[in-house]
Amino acid sequence: MALSELSPAARRVRKHPAHKRRMVEASMAEYGILQPLAINAAGVIVDGHLRWEIAKQLGWHMVPVIRIEHLSEAELRAYALAANKLPAVANFDVEALRLELEEIRAEVPTLDIGLTGFSISEVDRIVGHHQAGLYDDLDEEPADDTAPPRAKPGDLYILGAHRLICGDSLDPAVIARLMDGGVAKAAFTDPPYNVKINGHVSGSGEHDEFAMASGEMSREQFAAFLSGAISNLTAILADGAIAFVCMDHAHVGELIEAGDACFDKRLNICVWDKGQGGMGSLYRSQHELVLVFKHGTAPHLNNVELGKNGRNRTNIWSFPGMAGVGKRRKKALELHPTVKPVALVAEALLDVTAPGDIVVDLFGGSGSTLIAAERIDRAARLVEYEPRYVDRTIARWERLTGRKAVLVDAEPEPEQPHVEATENGVDHVE
Repeated sequence: MALSELSPAARRVRKHPAHKRRMVEASMAEYGILQPLAINAAGVIVDGHLRWEIAKQLGWHMVPVIRIEHLSEAELRAYALAANKLPAVANFDVEALRLELEEIRAEVPTLDIGLTGFSISEVDRIVGHHQAGLYDDLDEEPADDTAPPRAKPGDLYILGAHRLICGDSLDPAVIARLMDGGVAKAAFTDPPYNVKINGHVSGSGEHDEFAMASGEMSREQFAAFLSGAISNLTAILADGAIAFVCMDHAHVGELIEAGDACFDKRLNICVWDKGQGGMGSLYRSQHELVLVFKHGTAPHLNNVELGKNGRNRTNIWSFPGMAGVGKRRKKALELHPTVKPVALVAEALLDVTAPGDIVVDLFGGSGSTLIAAERIDRAARLVEYEPRYVDRTIARWERLTGRKAVLVDAEPEPEQPHVEATENGVDHVE
């Protein structure tokens, strides 16, 4: 029936918040109207006002209708109330709902899960991404340095939905190979802090120093280093993407300088409260900082919404650090001297991404961002400079999933000169 032939009821008892209107509009744009509007004999809408309004916004001219002619005016008004109220009092079978959502995601990974009518944070909660104990033991897999090296510079691996490259995050060509045309909806990255590892992060001799930014740079050099990495990062972020960048108190100034110059907005500075002091001089350090930046001008995804859907988050993130003693600390620090808890990374990504979104980490370390993404149904893209940490990331993922990483692309070996023996015994090199 033509939209121009329909008219709204004289009194409307249902109000629709803006977020619901957006969800219905997205559903109609994707699927059309599969539930006809109910109208009376005169063409007055009994049920379906929101669909009628959105159809006009979308520029449609016709909508399906059911004309109700056998009910009185009072009965039609009673039906209109029931049509709006009854769906709201129904309960879901949570286990059946979880299976339904998981199967839909598995069958159509690119589907916008918001088209189901559930918010992203609701979906994450239903499928168990918020479960207590979900991240237990993920920080504790020991490193195996006795195994022969597996990765080498230039290697690109596929790990399920994730991609991992061994290379330099300051090289745009490396990042282009990693992303393969994709764009990231968020970043969580933990660059080196330009401090020596031994004597600062761990005891003397426990770890090799990082390959770069391990205390050898001046303030200006470190700021330039961060600027180069962040510039490469912004080139692969979607408009409205959020970037979480970790730093310590000593060098947060350089990060603010580089971040404010490259990103469009600094949203917050979060504090990771480790629960126990670690290394320090006058004061033992019990915290690290996570700066939250926004790229672009589009609205960013906000799954927190002041706790509306159960995500009660502040800018103080309390997760046990690795500063204590005992087996847990030893195992975690075998992976990487500055390893971040998987739960900390996962919760940050749950705040600002949707299932299936690409998340990027240009300083992958031992792979906590990738492991977090695996747990919460996101797709990680990691760059890591040092082959030993690429190996550890692969080992963690293979142990967690029971699957094998696949080497899909390797940097070509340099061509060796052709050597020929001559009659007088002198080699000829071409």
